[in-house]
Amino acid sequence: MKKLFLLLSAPFLLSSCATLFSGSTTPAVLIDPPSDLVVTEDGTRLPIEKVQAHVKGNIDQSTTTYYTSGVMLNKKVKKHTLTLTSGGKSQTVVVTLRAGINWIILDTFIGGPIAYVIDGVTKKWRIAGNKFIDAPAVVNNIKQRRQGQLKRVLKRGAR
Repeated sequence: MKKLFLLLSAPFLLSSCATLFSGSTTPAVLIDPPSDLVVTEDGTRLPIEKVQAHVKGNIDQSTTTYYTSGVMLNKKVKKHTLTLTSGGKSQTVVVTLRAGINWIILDTFIGGPIAYVIDGVTKKWRIAGNKFIDAPAVVNNIKQRRQGQLKRVLKRGAR
């Protein structure tokens, strides 16, 4: 009876990739943050820490991991309103989380509909849609560079 139970429950337990392999937070990467930058969300100060930024190459599509400054966001909250303060200036930026396409593809091939339900309920497949934040632009209330431009800035700064 135990073997039958394990055999029948295995697809349910192993079907949701993001729930099994993803954490409960996702990074928002700060590009060129000033040294006195303070990031808050709903009045709570978020620690600026070292985070991993995975960036795909232009030609070969290989992924390179960079270690840079950022804040970690809770995946259960879809929209984060962050306040960036530096040099007496303060501005807000909204970071919206979305379902990561990699998790959806894995769920499609490994778990199917069961995986969609489990990962959807747990919200573990969420990633930041605009994960690169142009900190100086936000603080000075000027238009941020596009995400592709910010990736190139990150690559240049890492050399």
